[in-house]
Amino acid sequence: MDTRTRTRQEIVGLARKMISSEVNLIEGSREISRLRYDAGNPDDELYLVFRGVDSETDHLPLGEVRKRASQKHLRRADAEMDAYISAARDGILAACWKIIKAFS
Repeated sequence: MDTRTRTRQEIVGLARKMISSEVNLIEGSREISRLRYDAGNPDDELYLVFRGVDSETDHLPLGEVRKRASQKHLRRADAEMDAYISAARDGILAACWKIIKAFS
Protein backbone atom coordinates (compact mmCIF):
# COMPACT_ATOMS: atom_id res chain seq x y z
CA MET A 1 0.00 0.00 0.00
CA ASP A 2 1.39 3.39 -0.97
CA THR A 3 1.70 6.48 1.25
CA ARG A 4 -1.25 8.23 -0.37
CA THR A 5 -3.59 5.30 0.30
CA ARG A 6 -2.37 4.87 3.90
CA THR A 7 -2.81 8.57 4.56
CA ARG A 8 -6.32 8.57 3.13
CA GLN A 9 -7.18 5.63 5.39
CA GLU A 10 -5.79 7.58 8.35
CA ILE A 11 -7.91 10.59 7.38
CA VAL A 12 -11.03 8.40 7.14
CA GLY A 13 -10.25 6.97 10.58
CA LEU A 14 -9.91 10.46 12.00
CA ALA A 15 -13.17 11.57 10.40
CA ARG A 16 -14.96 8.58 11.93
CA LYS A 17 -13.48 9.33 15.35
CA MET A 18 -14.58 12.95 15.03
CA ILE A 19 -18.13 11.85 14.20
CA SER A 20 -18.20 9.50 17.21
CA SER A 21 -16.74 12.23 19.50
CA GLU A 22 -13.57 10.22 20.16
CA VAL A 23 -11.48 13.07 18.74
CA ASN A 24 -12.03 16.78 19.38
CA LEU A 25 -13.39 18.43 16.22
CA ILE A 26 -10.73 21.13 16.20
CA GLU A 27 -7.85 18.72 16.85
CA GLY A 28 -9.13 16.35 14.18
CA SER A 29 -9.56 19.18 11.69
CA ARG A 30 -6.02 20.36 12.31
CA GLU A 31 -4.69 16.85 11.79
CA ILE A 32 -6.66 16.31 8.57
CA SER A 33 -5.45 19.68 7.32
CA ARG A 34 -1.87 18.57 8.01
CA LEU A 35 -2.29 15.09 6.49
CA ARG A 36 -3.89 16.35 3.27
CA TYR A 37 -0.47 16.95 1.72
CA ASP A 38 0.40 13.25 1.89
CA ALA A 39 -3.07 12.22 0.71
CA GLY A 40 -2.64 13.91 -2.66
CA ASN A 41 -4.35 16.98 -4.07
CA PRO A 42 -4.03 19.10 -0.89
CA ASP A 43 -6.09 21.92 -2.41
CA ASP A 44 -9.11 19.68 -3.04
CA GLU A 45 -12.37 21.22 -1.80
CA LEU A 46 -12.83 18.15 0.44
CA TYR A 47 -10.32 19.78 2.79
CA LEU A 48 -11.77 23.30 2.69
CA VAL A 49 -13.68 23.04 6.00
CA PHE A 50 -10.72 21.46 7.79
CA ARG A 51 -8.34 24.09 6.46
CA GLY A 52 -10.74 26.80 7.62
CA VAL A 53 -11.04 25.34 11.12
CA ASP A 54 -7.25 25.01 11.32
CA SER A 55 -6.77 28.62 10.27
CA GLU A 56 -9.54 30.08 12.42
CA THR A 57 -8.47 28.24 15.58
CA ASP A 58 -4.69 28.12 15.30
CA HIS A 59 -4.38 30.45 18.29
CA LEU A 60 -6.26 28.06 20.59
CA PRO A 61 -4.06 25.79 22.72
CA LEU A 62 -4.42 22.05 22.18
CA GLY A 63 -2.24 19.06 22.98
CA GLU A 64 1.15 19.77 24.50
CA VAL A 65 0.66 23.54 24.30
CA ARG A 66 -2.08 23.31 26.95
CA LYS A 67 0.46 22.09 29.50
CA ARG A 68 2.33 25.38 29.25
CA ALA A 69 -0.69 27.70 29.31
CA SER A 70 -2.00 29.44 32.42
CA GLN A 71 -5.32 28.38 33.90
CA LYS A 72 -6.74 31.83 33.16
CA HIS A 73 -5.75 31.54 29.50
CA LEU A 74 -7.15 28.00 29.29
CA ARG A 75 -10.51 29.09 30.70
CA ARG A 76 -10.82 31.82 28.06
CA ALA A 77 -9.57 29.57 25.27
CA ASP A 78 -11.88 26.72 26.28
CA ALA A 79 -14.88 29.05 26.27
CA GLU A 80 -13.90 30.28 22.80
CA MET A 81 -13.35 26.71 21.62
CA ASP A 82 -16.75 25.58 22.91
CA ALA A 83 -18.47 28.48 21.14
CA TYR A 84 -16.57 27.80 17.92
CA ILE A 85 -17.41 24.10 17.95
CA SER A 86 -21.07 24.83 18.68
CA ALA A 87 -21.26 27.10 15.64
CA ALA A 88 -19.15 24.94 13.31
CA ARG A 89 -20.13 21.39 14.40
CA ASP A 90 -22.63 20.66 11.61
CA GLY A 91 -20.28 21.85 8.88
CA ILE A 92 -17.34 19.90 10.27
CA LEU A 93 -19.38 16.71 10.61
CA ALA A 94 -20.75 17.09 7.08
CA ALA A 95 -17.16 17.48 5.82
CA CYS A 96 -16.20 14.31 7.73
CA TRP A 97 -18.96 12.37 5.97
CA LYS A 98 -17.76 13.70 2.58
CA ILE A 99 -14.20 12.54 3.37
CA ILE A 100 -15.45 9.09 4.35
CA LYS A 101 -17.53 8.79 1.18
CA ALA A 102 -14.68 10.01 -1.05
CA PHE A 103 -11.95 7.79 0.40
CA SER A 104 -13.83 4.62 1.40
